[in-house]
Parts: sequence; structure tokens; C-alpha cells
Amino acid sequence: MATQADFLTVLERHRVASVSQLSVLLSTSPQMIRRWVRASDVRVLAGLAGRGRPEQWITLRSYKADTLAHDWHVTAVAVQVVELTKTYPEYSYSFLPAAFPGLVPDLAFVLSRGSRSCLFFVEVDMGTEPLTRRGAGSDLLGKLWRYLELRATNRYHHCILSSTTRLHGFRVLLVGLFGGRLTEVCRSVQKLPGNFVWVETRNNSESHHFHDRVWLKGGVGAPQALRP
Repeated sequence: MATQADFLTVLERHRVASVSQLSVLLSTSPQMIRRWVRASDVRVLAGLAGRGRPEQWITLRSYKADTLAHDWHVTAVAVQVVELTKTYPEYSYSFLPAAFPGLVPDLAFVLSRGSRSCLFFVEVDMGTEPLTRRGAGSDLLGKLWRYLELRATNRYHHCILSSTTRLHGFRVLLVGLFGGRLTEVCRSVQKLPGNFVWVETRNNSESHHFHDRVWLKGGVGAPQALRP
């Protein structure tokens, strides 16, 4: 059973989350989450504007970043991972800390089924990062090439501490792309060897689950479901 200490640990890991998201991540009721919010030194902020009453966002007092919306979307991906394993109990998950020189994934997790496991890195695109950039700086396609280098050198294996877990490569999940940006990114992804980048394809009006057929493997072909 989750405790207030678990609540603070999860909030520190995911940085920004709503009550309903924390309820899923901690497998407890929204009422319990609200109780811990009242009893803890946290900040309660307005959420995304939209239809109806927006859910408030919860952060630690120490959170000072200016990427609230981005971090909330990353948490939304984590929630979908948890919900996938509830829909399919034969799967299990584990969130991992992951950082490499010049490359810090938005989220990293392992999805397992029996003896088969797959490592996933998530990049949430908010449309503010340039697709390409000359020289120093952050750009989406530059990140993908750094993932390709990471794959070629096998440096990602240090993410996994258990010697019993065997990994054969990893996948990068691109989330949040729309319209012309989606089309342009898919064209670039198709040039990368290995089909290790999976692109989420949808539009603003679609509601779906993470495990639905919404992923373009290598940025091309018919949408596939997410499986290890």
C-alpha cells in the first residue's frame, strides 16, 4: 500500500502530475492523493486550459523549471505505461534513471513479458524544439542521431542493473507530433537504420491508449501496437 513518502518520491521522479495521474502511478484513490497534497509541502498549480474544469498540477516546492506542460505530458506517458500493464497483466514495467553524455531521455522504462524485455526511451515533442540546427544546440533530429550512436556502442546497457535481464537494443518513442511536423519527422526517421524509432501518429481529436495501434515503426507503414 502506498504511503505519503511514496507520494513524495513519485512526485520527485515525475516532477509534475495531476491528482488522477498520481492515483494511477501509486495505485490508490484520488481522495488519498488529495489528503497527501494537503499534508505535504507541495505546490498546486492551474493545469492546461481546455474543455471543462482543468485538473490542477502538483509539484514539489523545489521544482523551478519552466517546462511545466512538457513535464506533465511526460507524466502522462508514464501513466499510459502503467495502464498498459493493468490492461495486460502478463506485462510488467520498470521506470529507470537514464542519462548519457549529451543525451537525457524524457522518460526511460523497461517493458517485460516473461523472459522477454525491451528498453524504451521517450521523447515528448511540444513543437518548440527545432527539428534541425547547425552547430551547438538542441534539436530533435540531432537527438535521434545521438540515440543511433548510443545503440551502436551499446552504452545503454548500464541502465539495467539486473544481470538476469537481457536486452536486444532499444526503441525510441516520439510522442506528440502533429501535422506537417509529423510528416517531416517521419521522413527523417525513415533514413535511420534499424527501425528503432517509433513515431506516435494521431490528431488532436483522437483519444487512444498507449497500447493501441498508433505507432509507426521506423516512421513508415501501418500503425502498430506497442509490445516488447
